[in-house]
Amino acid sequence: MKQYGQAEYAEAVLNSIAEKLWKAGILTEQQYKQLCKQNYADCYRQFCTAYEA
Repeated sequence: MKQYGQAEYAEAVLNSIAEKLWKAGILTEQQYKQLCKQNYADCYRQFCTAYEA
């Protein structure tokens, strides 16, 4: 049985970490945006989503 919502959850966690790094000045705004795009692509490629239902 597939568990849905894993991709959405993983993306939210990774993006919150990226946002904290951006606000701390460790990432630039461009790096933050690129990282969020990469998080989206990676999470939806690796985990089940409600869109597969």
